[in-house]
Amino acid sequence: MTDLTSKIADLVAGQAKKPVADVMRSEDLFTEGLIDSFGILDLLSQLEAAFGVSVSNDDLTWQNFRSVEQIARLISSLKAS
Repeated sequence: MTDLTSKIADLVAGQAKKPVADVMRSEDLFTEGLIDSFGILDLLSQLEAAFGVSVSNDDLTWQNFRSVEQIARLISSLKAS
């Protein structure tokens, strides 16, 4: 696990009030009930603050937030641009 995915997993686990291991095993954070539509807004705010990025409305898709790995890809691409 990279530092980026580790930090994201910690943020998601805190939001979901679940162990990091559960979050990392999850293939779909939404269908497994780890994140809901209200929780994603809080998580988004935490991600933007933690990584110094701004997620545009175009990037705010379910697909970009389905798993820790997908969130990490999004954050990586935002930091690179």
